[in-house]
Amino acid sequence: MERRTFIKNSTYLLAGLAVEPLISPMKKTPIGLQLWSIRKDMKTDPLKVLRKVAEIGYQEVEGGESYANGKFYSISPKQFKIELKSIGLSMTSGHYSIDEASLKTLTVSDSLKLAVESAKIVGNDYFIQPYVDVSKRNLEDYKRLFEAMNVVGEYCKQNNLQFAYHNHEFEFQRIGETTIYEQILESTEPSLVKMQMDLYWVHFAKQNPFYWFDKYPNRFELFHMKDLANSDKRETIEIGDGSIDFTSIIQKVGKKKKFIVELEDYKTTPLLGVEKSYNNLRKLL
Repeated sequence: MERRTFIKNSTYLLAGLAVEPLISPMKKTPIGLQLWSIRKDMKTDPLKVLRKVAEIGYQEVEGGESYANGKFYSISPKQFKIELKSIGLSMTSGHYSIDEASLKTLTVSDSLKLAVESAKIVGNDYFIQPYVDVSKRNLEDYKRLFEAMNVVGEYCKQNNLQFAYHNHEFEFQRIGETTIYEQILESTEPSLVKMQMDLYWVHFAKQNPFYWFDKYPNRFELFHMKDLANSDKRETIEIGDGSIDFTSIIQKVGKKKKFIVELEDYKTTPLLGVEKSYNNLRKLL
């Protein structure tokens, strides 16, 4: 090859290499892990276990039973955020509870204010109520809770957090002509109370998630991802080993939602279970 031709071709090649780094690849949807899934492991050495979670590929985690008295696993919110960042994780959502004091007065108690402040410091975007008191037997008993959700939702909004509600199966049981789940959606302000749909419990309750998506658009921003075993047992299973059509659901809601793996039962071990679920869910996202 002539020297002039070689230099010309090399110039084109170097120009191509210089441009290549400027083309950023399409970002993949982050996948989160509800830390309740690995609760036993987290009791031993939480930071060591979280490193394993990051190595699997998870980018986000969701707090569950980890929060107590202004701390996460006995670590201050500020320090826990630092530790998570050093590992390559962030805690973008967490499960908390509207306490009895806030329910009685329909105000935000000091305890709840501390929880909101802790959520902000650790980096939460979503402040999630994980359940309702199932001992109540009529809708009148729940009305105060619905009012409290609006109150707490407004307080969260003032603090740049989004309040949301997480379901189980019992919210779909009939109370007269309606259900608790429907009344949460009907009785709360859409901008103040979003929904975290647990797809396992929706299917276990024999509900069609698409019905809820269509009837209440823009209310569902987070999803708990765990599969339903091919049986009538009350048993969660790793994503891809059960009967839920996650592909159609993701196509319906879009990939910009929060998808959070949660497992309560395992074929192997918690860490192996959440690894398998991550790998199978990543194929869909």
